[in-house]
Amino acid sequence: MNCVKTGMKTKQMSRIKLIFSVVLTLIFSAYLSGAHAEDARQNIRKVNGSITVAESQLAANVSTVNGSVNLRDRANAADISTVNGGVRVADNSSIRSAETVNGSIQLGESVSVRQSLSTVNGGIRVQDGSEIGEDVTTVNGSIDIVAASVGGNIETSNGNIRVLDGAVVEGDIIIKKRRTGFWPFSWNWGNSRKQVVEVDADSRVNGTIHLYREVDLKIHERARVDSIEHHY
Repeated sequence: MNCVKTGMKTKQMSRIKLIFSVVLTLIFSAYLSGAHAEDARQNIRKVNGSITVAESQLAANVSTVNGSVNLRDRANAADISTVNGGVRVADNSSIRSAETVNGSIQLGESVSVRQSLSTVNGGIRVQDGSEIGEDVTTVNGSIDIVAASVGGNIETSNGNIRVLDGAVVEGDIIIKKRRTGFWPFSWNWGNSRKQVVEVDADSRVNGTIHLYREVDLKIHERARVDSIEHHY
């Protein structure tokens, strides 16, 4: 009987190993297929001039120094970057990330961003149905999240933050200390008006609102905010 049980256990172990090997092979094959598909896409790079990714076009990294980057409807790209120029991503498009130094970032409806959005001197607007996987940050500019979702934090030093029309922020909202100085570190706006942090009735912030200076806080009584912390 012991020999029979041992034989059965050996067969079971062999089957488990076979299944495990098949699963690993399938996962690795899928990874290679995705990697080859991305490798097949072309990088688009310029120094001077704007770049447009056509409707439904598939691209890899898209970058320029002096110029804007525009993605048409249903386009797909990896990392988007520019220094002096804005970034516009039209409806139903998909990217990994977008960043600029001097320029705004504007997303249309139902845009998927797997990682983050970042700018230094410019605002960021995310519209209906769009999803940001990680953080949305700027230094000198406002951030508007309208009927969209952000998986990470929202952060600015000199600008307003508005979470509107049923938007969801999974991370924190952070208003940092006002930064002054000269480019490329930041602009000194010289604006004495208070910044605004607004969360309307249908929206929610699952993290904490961190305030490192006084702001005009407009939190609707029906808005859902985990907590608010004053650091000044």
